[in-house]
Amino acid sequence: MINSADLNKEMYVGHMEVWKKNLEAPKKESWRDYATIMKSTKMEETYETLGNLPAAKVTAPGQPIEYGKMQDAYETTVKNEKVTNGFSIDLETSDDDQYGVREDLVDDLYSTMITEREKAVAGQWNGVFTNVGADGKTYAANDHPLKGTSLKNDNLTAGAITPDNIITADNMFNSIKKHNGDVFDTSASAILAHKDKGALIKAVLESTLKASELSNTKNTVPSLKVILSKYLSANPWHLIDESIASVIMQIRQGLKTHSEFDAKDTLVWYFNAYERYKAAIIHDGFGFVSSTGV
Repeated sequence: MINSADLNKEMYVGHMEVWKKNLEAPKKESWRDYATIMKSTKMEETYETLGNLPAAKVTAPGQPIEYGKMQDAYETTVKNEKVTNGFSIDLETSDDDQYGVREDLVDDLYSTMITEREKAVAGQWNGVFTNVGADGKTYAANDHPLKGTSLKNDNLTAGAITPDNIITADNMFNSIKKHNGDVFDTSASAILAHKDKGALIKAVLESTLKASELSNTKNTVPSLKVILSKYLSANPWHLIDESIASVIMQIRQGLKTHSEFDAKDTLVWYFNAYERYKAAIIHDGFGFVSSTGV
């Protein structure tokens, strides 16, 4: 005869097999293609914007090196948030489960956590035209102020995905300056857009002749990696310098899971998942050029 302790152990093992099996299933996360992961060790982290060092100078023979101070540019503080979800299932439903409800719930739980990550990162890109950064301007703007010069950085353009508009956006990287006014070494390596734009982008980038035109003009659109996501807004598109951590996923604690059975009172199984992170943009006016798409 099986005793109550053995029964509880048997139930626990059965549920945990389902729990672990479904959580181990690989899931494609598109946000990893257009955000940089930054490890966090405390509640919040602070980031300095790029290009803060004063310009180099010619030093005459015998003259000492002039040690300037690091320019106090713009700082962005990113505070981690806790993301959670969970479900419960009573003993009767669990025992009489003939249709894999437990498996579906576990898979759905993991899926909701991934979806929230996707929305968090995509939300940063979707908000570049309205959300304001540390320099007091929207993240995509024509007039990002620089600390050491009266010059402005411009990373905002308009228009649909066409050869000419991509070339215009690509050339805008050539005018990006450091805070001291020097040219900033940056260039576009990828184009980011909603997944619906995939076929159009392919036609524009891979056409031998200029796409969407009845002409013999050679296509001179720069070679770009294509990054697509269903979580992005439909019309905007972005050219990205992937070497710059503009949009980040700051992770304090990765995905953790917990389950337990209330054998004393309710006879209910509880399953939950939790993690701590925050998506953010940390470099105002650097690393990308965004088009409204219209």
